[in-house]
Amino acid sequence: MDRANYLLISQFFNLNHACRALTDAFGFNVYMVGSVLKSPKFRDVDLRVILEDEDYERMFPKVERKPHSGERHPLLALLNCSISEWLQARTGLPIDFQIQKQSEANKEYQGDRYPLGIEGIAT
Repeated sequence: MDRANYLLISQFFNLNHACRALTDAFGFNVYMVGSVLKSPKFRDVDLRVILEDEDYERMFPKVERKPHSGERHPLLALLNCSISEWLQARTGLPIDFQIQKQSEANKEYQGDRYPLGIEGIAT
């Protein structure tokens, strides 16, 4: 049977509720992406806030991206790390949180994402 993700119901419930604060703060949903959607042997839970390109560039001007080395913008790196650790503390899950530009996210995930931070979401 196909599953939306490979978290336990209690893990998903806690994660969704923690992500509601992020949805309120950013005005955009948080999306679960990556291996947790495809395999029970996921290493971490990849979460993304996907901003429209213009909003991303306004918030994080001159972000330098290099393959496999992450962002080179101090505020973006701090936010990604801080939010990852905040979510880890609230859920007990290994979280990899990133704020991402919409055009990059659309290329990378091609629509393979699951929204979080939604009130009344079914588990």
